[in-house]
Amino acid sequence: MKNSLLLQVVVLGLCLVFGGRASIAGDIVSSEDLLSKLAPPVHQASQVQKAKFRGLKLSGGSGAPASAAGGSPGSAQTVATASPQAPPPPPSAAPSSESAAKGPSVDIYIYFKSGTSQIADARSWKQLDEVGKALGSQAMQGCLIEIGGHTDSIGDAGYNMTLSNSRAKMVRQYLESKYQLPALKIKGYGESQPVASNDTDAGRSLNRRVAITRLN
Repeated sequence: MKNSLLLQVVVLGLCLVFGGRASIAGDIVSSEDLLSKLAPPVHQASQVQKAKFRGLKLSGGSGAPASAAGGSPGSAQTVATASPQAPPPPPSAAPSSESAAKGPSVDIYIYFKSGTSQIADARSWKQLDEVGKALGSQAMQGCLIEIGGHTDSIGDAGYNMTLSNSRAKMVRQYLESKYQLPALKIKGYGESQPVASNDTDAGRSLNRRVAITRLN
């Protein structure tokens, strides 16, 4: 009895260690969910504004309107002048890449073999396919997308920066190859932008991620 109970505890522990990462990272983010967070808002058709003109108001006579320079001496006339219009504002400067990167972003979890940019499991390929379907949809046409690689804090910071960039590059290569997406920007952030504590396995699991960000 004791041996059976001990075996169940061991099996449960193994499930938490080896299967916990998937449960921590969450399920695959569907293309519909990606679009709901990344796609630009639907722009309503602009309403046509009616131009308001102030015409010449004449009292008496049915002839052609008198000009502003003068009419018949006996006619009363009012010449309406257009309201002065403010000069158009100067064109706004294009947002810098740093400020643009603050657009909507979705974290996905792609599992790589330790220390490499090789994708480790079938689930990760399915996740990338969902990303490809979303980014290739009509709703995302014209959008500038960044693929950001992130790591936990285990190891050298410089090495993690390089690793995160190579993993983002791998994701871009797959998406551009299979879904013929336009040029995607990539950036490796290394361990610089954690979303959880790096002091626990659970936190480090969340920090090892790929962020899909709309820049415009």
